[in-house]
Amino acid sequence: MLYPNGVELPGQQRLKDLVDASSQAEVAKRINCKQQAISRWLRGSTIPNAFYQQALEKAFGIRRDEWLSPAQKLALHALQREASRSKKSRPRTSREATSRSELSTGGGDALPPRTKNDA
Repeated sequence: MLYPNGVELPGQQRLKDLVDASSQAEVAKRINCKQQAISRWLRGSTIPNAFYQQALEKAFGIRRDEWLSPAQKLALHALQREASRSKKSRPRTSREATSRSELSTGGGDALPPRTKNDA
């Protein structure tokens, strides 16, 4: 995808380098997609969906974040930072508790004691 200043995404450039070394058909066969999809990704009219981004990463080492524009990377980083802050600051709910002891000591309804039939 070309941006207003005409800059290509890093993933787009890496894909072009791969196609220069082989062909669109070979790249498409390796990640099990149509050659037309490779062509659209190279032109910048679309970007690969998450499934094909994963396939490109496994087959050729083109990381998922290479398909993001600089602005998208900043937004994603801000969202991840906010999510990690909110996880640290809020108390865990009973659904998020991982052990019976956390549930039974967390107040509210306690679980009954374990029996031999509990596995």
